[in-house]
Amino acid sequence: NIRENIAINGITYKREMRRLIIKLNPENEGKDERANENKNVERIDEDILLNHITNALSKTFGISWFGIGYRVEPTINKIVDVIAKHLAKKQNKNKEYRIEVKRIDKTYPKTSSDIGYEISKRLINMGYKMDYKSKNNTIYIEWFKTHANVIIERYEGLKGLPYGSTGNVISLISGGIDSPVATWLCMRRGCEPILLHVYIGDEKQVLKSKIVKIKNELEVYASRKITLYLASGQIMYDIKDKIPSKYRTVLFRRFMFLLAQRLAQQLDAHAIITGDNIAQVASQTLYNIEAANYGMDIPILRPLLAYEKNEIINLSRKIGLYNTSIEKYADPCMAGAKGMTTMAKKDIVKNIEKEINLKQIVQNVEFTKIN
Repeated sequence: NIRENIAINGITYKREMRRLIIKLNPENEGKDERANENKNVERIDEDILLNHITNALSKTFGISWFGIGYRVEPTINKIVDVIAKHLAKKQNKNKEYRIEVKRIDKTYPKTSSDIGYEISKRLINMGYKMDYKSKNNTIYIEWFKTHANVIIERYEGLKGLPYGSTGNVISLISGGIDSPVATWLCMRRGCEPILLHVYIGDEKQVLKSKIVKIKNELEVYASRKITLYLASGQIMYDIKDKIPSKYRTVLFRRFMFLLAQRLAQQLDAHAIITGDNIAQVASQTLYNIEAANYGMDIPILRPLLAYEKNEIINLSRKIGLYNTSIEKYADPCMAGAKGMTTMAKKDIVKNIEKEINLKQIVQNVEFTKIN
């Protein structure tokens, strides 16, 4: 069931379906095929092993649910026959099953309930147990005019919107748990992230670190490679003594935001993603967020703002990012930033920024592109 999660139609709908097909089988990219919700998915079923399809669909944004089953003629005899053959393979008549019918063809004289009742009755006569109340072991039937889909196994999808359908964004990736999860959440809403990591020290060490692993793990949910950019924040560390200790972290965050904005303008990205969470740490109080955020020309997306930390950790585990995210890594924090203020004032930040010529510093930083 894809259409219910794509609130668009016509040409746009077909384009987003095409994105899903490429995600399932990248070899389809560039081929001149018409995208429609039945034809293309069926083509992939013929060419890719079932476990690959299930795994790919389970990590594909824009799908509400998907099922594995059979396509047969729209007759009760054919449907009962294919269900009975499938259940016979399981060799377990003690299990209780439930039949749920969705009659798409409204011209068919029997209702969905009538069809379901008749199928259930025949299966009972064959020795199978039926449970009309429980949704466990449900067999779903979609009754069309030309065919019927008998769905033996149904899986919940990730929902959201197809990857890349809402535009490019710059995602500030740190060495923590939050920013990868924030990136994933925006990917689920159709954003295509361009990752930016700001580091202090040796770039070669970054390339061997978990930052590249996180990029690779996020790519599992994407239909194409995710680009990572690296930028050195060494200059900010070198001039830290020119910045009052309690404002160093706020200024470093301001530096990263401006870097992200510069990269966004170069790459035609439309927003910046961060893993900020209100008051989770001293740098993320509302005062400090406001002070680091003022005067930005593009939006900053903060999907984790109101999450509890445990909720973030649980989601990180669920989507397969947690183990990598907790690997040891030196975050680009401002060393020696003792007594960080939790109530930064914009006027003070503006004055410090002017004194150190932060805008020029940002312009002088070079980006390294990692595909």
